[in-house]
Amino acid sequence: MNAYRKLFACLMAFSLLSHTAFSNKPSTEDPVLLYADQLQVDHERGLISARGNVKVFQEDRGLTADLVTYNRQTGIVTASGNVALTEPTGDVSFANYAELTGDLKDGVVRNIKVLLSDDAKFAAAIGQQQDGTKLKLHKAVYSPCKVCKENPDSPPFWQVKARKILWNKEERDVVYHDAWLEIFGIPAFYTPYLRHPDPKVKRRSGFLAPLVGNSSSSTVGTFFMVPYYFEVADDKDLTLQPLVTTKGGAFLGAEYRQRFSSGITNLKGSLGSGRRITSSTTEMRSEKFRGHLDTMLRMNINPDWRWGFDIVRSTDKTYLRQFPYYGHTAENSLDSSVFAEGFYGRNYLHAQGLAFQGIREEDRQSQTPVIFPSLDFNYLSRPQGFGYRWSVDANTLVLTRQKGTDMRRLSVTGGWQFPYTTSRGDVFTLNALLRGDVYHIDNFIRDEQTQKEEREWRGRGFPQASLEWRYPFVQRGENHHVIVEPILSVVGAPKLGGQEKFPNEDSIILEPNDYNMLDPNRYPGLDRIDDGSRFNYGLQSKIFYTSFANANFFIGQTANFQHPSETFRQTGFEDRWSDYLGRTSVKIGSYMDMQYRFRLDRSSGNLRRNELLMSVGDRFLKANFDYLILPRFRGEEEGIGGRQLHIGLASEYIDNWTFFGGMTRELGSNSMALEHRVGAIYENECFKFESSVAKSFYKDRDIQPGHTLLFRLVFKTLGQIRHKKELSPTYRTQPVQAIG
Repeated sequence: MNAYRKLFACLMAFSLLSHTAFSNKPSTEDPVLLYADQLQVDHERGLISARGNVKVFQEDRGLTADLVTYNRQTGIVTASGNVALTEPTGDVSFANYAELTGDLKDGVVRNIKVLLSDDAKFAAAIGQQQDGTKLKLHKAVYSPCKVCKENPDSPPFWQVKARKILWNKEERDVVYHDAWLEIFGIPAFYTPYLRHPDPKVKRRSGFLAPLVGNSSSSTVGTFFMVPYYFEVADDKDLTLQPLVTTKGGAFLGAEYRQRFSSGITNLKGSLGSGRRITSSTTEMRSEKFRGHLDTMLRMNINPDWRWGFDIVRSTDKTYLRQFPYYGHTAENSLDSSVFAEGFYGRNYLHAQGLAFQGIREEDRQSQTPVIFPSLDFNYLSRPQGFGYRWSVDANTLVLTRQKGTDMRRLSVTGGWQFPYTTSRGDVFTLNALLRGDVYHIDNFIRDEQTQKEEREWRGRGFPQASLEWRYPFVQRGENHHVIVEPILSVVGAPKLGGQEKFPNEDSIILEPNDYNMLDPNRYPGLDRIDDGSRFNYGLQSKIFYTSFANANFFIGQTANFQHPSETFRQTGFEDRWSDYLGRTSVKIGSYMDMQYRFRLDRSSGNLRRNELLMSVGDRFLKANFDYLILPRFRGEEEGIGGRQLHIGLASEYIDNWTFFGGMTRELGSNSMALEHRVGAIYENECFKFESSVAKSFYKDRDIQPGHTLLFRLVFKTLGQIRHKKELSPTYRTQPVQAIG
């Protein structure tokens, strides 16, 4: 009977309300649906009362309560007892008592609590709703933090209390008057006016979380940065980053981002008046202007072509190392380029211009080259006949300097490749190529003693053939697969003389390794040719254990039929028989990731290069180890060039906390600490705290040994940024919301 009574009440209410409606608008526009356990109609007084599990739906709004009364004469709806008002946005308001208009858009609510769709909360003694788009809250509080389940009456992590809060749902703004920011219920900050976006807003102009720190460097001191974010349009934004230091001056950084229908651009830079130390004196001196430019553009012309540029410049060599807070960490040079590239199936065309700014102390800009243009073309045919393919690789470039060698080069290589697999499983690859180079050189000094400058056209031709054999042995188990693969290759080519007659611009650093030792050409560029004949052999194996773990191993050696070129000196490949090169890697789920590379002296068995990169552990304790033994560069004394150890530790064992630390140390006879770093990050649903302390021990012109402290507080929804966490003083941030 109770179910029939509810159904009868629902039908009767719908019949009445379809004629009366809860507003002055025609019922055809705003139909009303009501559910209730009981329904009473007082025709004399014009009252309709619904009791017990009352549910009222008007358009896309809903009202539930224990008792709902509608006055047909005044058009007022009153609700009491467990009142809940649902908005079209998904926000829900809870109260003890409410007086609303028939369309549920205007009214007064007592002891209101509002739960937003993202779990942020408002609470107030009185709430006034206007046209369904504005909510005025008196004696109100706001917090996005979760309430403690064990003690729900305790204050949240942080909250904002205000005499009045105005929430404009159309403009997505929240405005506070006479507001206090409380942390754990303790007042921490007062402001007569505060404005921030609705928590649902993803982008809005305003201040971002500040970055505060201190560097004991004599050219930085204490620094403070408060970025301001401008939402220019849906497809573009601008962030201003004023940086004030007590010793290094004041700077203004800016980052402009824009997306196009066919590309993207990011323009960054900074400028200001700062102080620095010159290389010739330790006294401070003022600089009229210091700054940098860091821009990027990528544009698609059509499905086959795109173009773009990268421009990175600085007013002096140490600026970006001294102030890395603008998101660019410089190493040895600042590289700029403009390019266009086309893709046509297997073919590729690339045109570019390059300019460099050396930032090492010994770099001289007048001797730094500019390359314009540089053109690369790569052609690869479809498989022909028995599977062989043709290829053509061409490059031409123009390299100029203010002082030093100028060069124009054209290089063309025609190739033929034939892969073949026998019925037994032998994998053969036969390669043949013919290369021709033409150079025009200016101001080229080949002999440092005579200092004679040469200027002329020069050319060379070079044929080469190679044959590689592999035979993989495969074992399949129930949960694992093992592959063992011996590798043999022979490279045949004439021994070229007089390579020193040609400038060497792109093959200065040569390091044969476990990845390129089997390649016919081990040089990184074109100015040097990998001539002569040699024999390579190696063994590699791979183990796959389901999807949880895998490992691989490689070791190999090269035997030269002729004495190698002088450019291979001190690389481990300078003799007829080379050193042994090897690589091992092991990965076990997310608990261990290890990569180990080595170069073993073939005569003494000593390690000439030793590189270990390992990460091991879980959220309780994660450790990273980087251990390097590097050979000396060519021209230095024989032996070990350097040893370096880096250890990093991180723990997320305590909920919401991340603790990290690390050290970098030079080992060997010149053992010394390079850097120590510790820090902590606390983050929950409504707050983020970051702090790190680093102490450096090295000196590089303006960069003095000392400590650096970084500190950042983020009250989420008041002003938030996306942050890439890294153990570095450089912060790359993407604005999301901001405080108005």
